[in-house]
Amino acid sequence: RSLAAPALSLLALALVAAGLFAFIWFHEVEGEAAREAELAASKRIFAGLEPDDVEWIALRTSDGADVRAERDADTARWRLVAPIDFPGDGVALDAMASALAELDAVDEIDSPQAPGVYGLGDGARTVRFGAKGEERALRIGKDAPVGASRYVARVGDDAVHTVASWRANAFDKELAALRDARVLSFDRAAVRAIDVSWPGGAVRLEQRDGSWRIVAPLEARADAERVSDLLGDAGYLRAEGFVDAPTDDDLATLAEPELAIELELAPGDGDADAQTPLRTGFAIGRERDGTRLVRAGGATLFRIGAARIDDFPRSVEAFRDRALARFATLDAARLEIAYHDGATDAPATHRFTATREGDGWTSTPA
Repeated sequence: RSLAAPALSLLALALVAAGLFAFIWFHEVEGEAAREAELAASKRIFAGLEPDDVEWIALRTSDGADVRAERDADTARWRLVAPIDFPGDGVALDAMASALAELDAVDEIDSPQAPGVYGLGDGARTVRFGAKGEERALRIGKDAPVGASRYVARVGDDAVHTVASWRANAFDKELAALRDARVLSFDRAAVRAIDVSWPGGAVRLEQRDGSWRIVAPLEARADAERVSDLLGDAGYLRAEGFVDAPTDDDLATLAEPELAIELELAPGDGDADAQTPLRTGFAIGRERDGTRLVRAGGATLFRIGAARIDDFPRSVEAFRDRALARFATLDAARLEIAYHDGATDAPATHRFTATREGDGWTSTPA
């Protein structure tokens, strides 16, 4: 009986300690994270939104174009629908969506003056957007005098906030920066054949049994690294400008392209005719005023620097595999070298032979 009391006291102390530890953990440690999240949410200009919730964005660009971009619900890709119909630049438009959903107030102005004082009057830049089926709008004013911040306000709300300037800068874009500048978009893993042509020549490359071969104008093994570089350069080719209404002079530069590349792609699982390969490509025109125009299937032409064409080989020899032999070094069992002091048609005057034995080599002569 005398031993039971201390045991019960120790158990009670252990329970108290466990309870205290649990209180500290859940209230101080995990509770602190929850409180920080709650505080951050309270500073959001548009509370309860995530970047993926933004369905469309409409604003006037820094060069005066009234733009509307919409995100496809299935693919999450952006497309401009005004003032032109064109694929949107996913990086720039995703940055706008993130800025809208995650826009945090640095401060709120107590008893704000008239909106015009903060650059939030009728001439302020207004960004309208849809999220969760509801239209919202943000007005962006002038720079605040301190703190690298700008004034903003929700349309329909008298409250004036300051936000970090770098967040607001996401909306300072020209129309061209919101357009997808990629000349060609394709899945490199799906490419099965490549046709490259230039004035006076052409080459066809096909993937066979996991390796690339030249099949026209001759049969030869292709340089896999060169083919990989070609696909990389084609995929990373970016426009420096756009020509939406090409003139006859513009089109004349493409009458006989300086380079044309056509890719044959394996059909995807969702294609109606899974037996028919897909084709895509582009053609680069002759140089004019230091630039070249590129046609890639649509009505709009892309403008690139004249020297960009130099990234692409324009000879059959450039695509041929120059390796004299291919083998795994560790598979080599015997090596023989023979060479001459004089005429090459004479018998070899020197000969060296090495044979692999286990982890080492023996040679003749020693």
